[in-house]
Amino acid sequence: MNRRLALLAASGALAAAAACDSDALSAHADVVAKAGSLSLSVDRLGNLIGESQAPVRKDVARSIADMWVDYQLLGKAAAANDSLGDLKLVDEAMEPLLQRARIEKLYADVSKPWRDKPVDTAGLEARFNQGEFLSARHILLPVTQGSTAETLRKTEGEARDILRQANASNFAALATKYSKDPGSATRGGDLGVFPRGVMVPDFERGLLALKPGEISNLVRTPYGFHIIRRSAYADVKAQVVKAAGDRAAAQAESTYLAKLETDARIDVRNDAVLTVKAVAIDLEAHLTDKSVIASMEGEDYTAAKLARLLRTIPQKAQLVTQLQSAPDSVISSQFLKPVLRTELLVHQADEKKIQLDTSYINNVRRSFFGLVHGAWNGLGIAPAMLADSANKNATAEQRERKASDKVEAYFDKLIKQETQFVEIPPPLEMALRQKFSYAISKAGIDRAVEKAVKVRAAADSARTRNIPQSAVPMPDGAASSPATPPAAAPARSAGTRKP
Repeated sequence: MNRRLALLAASGALAAAAACDSDALSAHADVVAKAGSLSLSVDRLGNLIGESQAPVRKDVARSIADMWVDYQLLGKAAAANDSLGDLKLVDEAMEPLLQRARIEKLYADVSKPWRDKPVDTAGLEARFNQGEFLSARHILLPVTQGSTAETLRKTEGEARDILRQANASNFAALATKYSKDPGSATRGGDLGVFPRGVMVPDFERGLLALKPGEISNLVRTPYGFHIIRRSAYADVKAQVVKAAGDRAAAQAESTYLAKLETDARIDVRNDAVLTVKAVAIDLEAHLTDKSVIASMEGEDYTAAKLARLLRTIPQKAQLVTQLQSAPDSVISSQFLKPVLRTELLVHQADEKKIQLDTSYINNVRRSFFGLVHGAWNGLGIAPAMLADSANKNATAEQRERKASDKVEAYFDKLIKQETQFVEIPPPLEMALRQKFSYAISKAGIDRAVEKAVKVRAAADSARTRNIPQSAVPMPDGAASSPATPPAAAPARSAGTRKP
């Protein structure tokens, strides 16, 4: 199964990326989608899915229709030699990237005082010795889960031989020579400076049992046998000073954000999580939804704003899947709070009139045009590819038809896994749908799935009839029935034992 079909099979959330329903399509029972003047019929989509290896599901059908819309709109643009060069449209499509850059510039401005503040080193050695900051080198001889007793004894013996040689002066050299930890062995076993709670509990307990400069006995963790040397302050002073500075900066940042949120008087509505989940189920249906999720600084954060944000996220399929199934508390703390915080930071950047360099904006725009041309070339519909030497005066309608035919031919190959998937990145999809008319009918999707079920059943039946009868007698003396076709065979769970 190719990459796109695998995604279709794995994620029901792709339904959330489907295009909007249109009342204009409700009267056309045989139409699933429209892209400009072009139509995707129920029969065509049903046959495409039914004759392919794609799962016959509504979310898959909507996703395939969604692809068709994007490809055909891109063909429409190519026929008009329109690289979507309206800078207002481009900037709107690339707004998340531009906003992120403005927030980074804001942060560089507001954080300068606490980033430039010298670290107070008075008492820092005592804080280090008390374990506020930890630092170590280690030698690891790994053992895997299920290792035999003989393997464990042998590995432990090797570790004890190394331990007998170890001292403060040669520890780094021994780690480089013997340690099997790929992350630290090349650095003499150095794990750097880190806070409590980072290492697995057995390792941390072994480390804290040491005074700075001491070497442990063997410490067993799920990873194997460790020999640990707790670093002395003098060995890692520069790293500890930096860690202390980073911690102070993080605390200052947390204080700044907390004050920002308090001053903004954020009011999250009681039904906010329900609204978030509703948006995740169908983004396009909420693009004009004025339902209020939260208010801050006298402004409302609406379902429409959230829907537009989710449309621009590259991994939106995975994210909307998580939003549909995550506990309310997780959505509130790990998703909604960061989203509202980002909105506040955008407001702050606006208030402080944070502007981006013209060169940066131009680079972002160029990257957008690169998306356009890359997709054109991938589909074989770049304007130059649509040129007709036999008819140099081809009309716009003729060029559009040629682009559409190329898209349809590509689409057939894609569904049959005979060509590479051409991705339409979120900014390009957004620009195409902002500029050109399109629609997808939920009723049309339902009918296409019904059609696909019949087509798949007929194909499965035909394959079954063509499979020779087994000559192996069954226990009752009857010949066995034909083998179940692979498409209909239930998948074995990864955790199921074989009989």
